[in-house]
Amino acid sequence: MRARILAIIAVIAVLSSLSVWAASSVHAPVGQLSPPLQEDCTTIDWALMEVNPDIVGWIEIEGTNVSQPIVRASAGEPEYYLEHALDKSWHYAGTPYLDASCTAGLLDSQLSLVYGHHLNDGSVFSDLALYADEGFLKRHQEIAVRTPEHDVTYRVIAARKVNASAENSVVEFPSTASLREWLSGQLEIADARLDGDFATNRVLALVTCSYGTFQNERTVVYAIPISCDGEAIGYPSDMNRLLGKSGA
Repeated sequence: MRARILAIIAVIAVLSSLSVWAASSVHAPVGQLSPPLQEDCTTIDWALMEVNPDIVGWIEIEGTNVSQPIVRASAGEPEYYLEHALDKSWHYAGTPYLDASCTAGLLDSQLSLVYGHHLNDGSVFSDLALYADEGFLKRHQEIAVRTPEHDVTYRVIAARKVNASAENSVVEFPSTASLREWLSGQLEIADARLDGDFATNRVLALVTCSYGTFQNERTVVYAIPISCDGEAIGYPSDMNRLLGKSGA
C-alpha cells in the first residue's frame, strides 16, 4: 500500500495551482513537462489522506486533462499550495486548492473557489480556459467531484474571463437569495453560458490563468450541483438534505 501511495505522489507532484486572482501563470521548465494524472477519480484510494490530511476531494472533467486531487488552503498560509506538491515538498507546479475563505468546505460552502495553474504543456487546469468558447462548454458540461463521503456531479453553466487586477473574489453571501442574485449578474456578463434560470444554493467556481483579453486574465468556470450520490438534486433545498444539512 505504501509503495502505491508513494507512486501516486510522484505523479501528483507535477500538478499545479493558482493563487487568489493575482497569481501569475506558470511555465513548466524544459524537460519537466506535467503529464495528466493517470488516476481515474472513480477509483480513488483515500489512503492518500494519511499522506496529507489537507486533501478534501478529487475532481475530474471527462474529455479533458482535469483529473486530480483538491486540497484545502489554510488561513495561516493561504498560498502554501501554490508551490507545494501533495506530499508538501516544494514544486513549481503546486497542487490545486480550495480557497482558504471557503470555511464550510468543498461541498458545503455557498461558493467554492478552486484554483489551478494553466501550464504551458496543456495539463492540470489548462483546459478550463477553453470554456470561454460556448461550443466547448456545451460539449463538456459535467464535472465529477468526489469526497470520502459523497460523489457530486456538477453542471457547468457559464465561463467568464476576469481581469484579476480589477476584481476581488467573494465567497460568502448573507442569504441564498443574494447568492442567486450574484450568480445572475455573473451570467449576464459571461463569455459563454447555458440558457436557463439556475436556482441553486451552491456554486463551484474553478479558476485558472488565461491569455488574451486582459494582461492579468483569469478564466472562471461556474458550475452547480445536479446530483449527489446518484440522486438528482432539486432546488432550492435538496443539496442541503442530501448532505445532511438544514436550511434553504
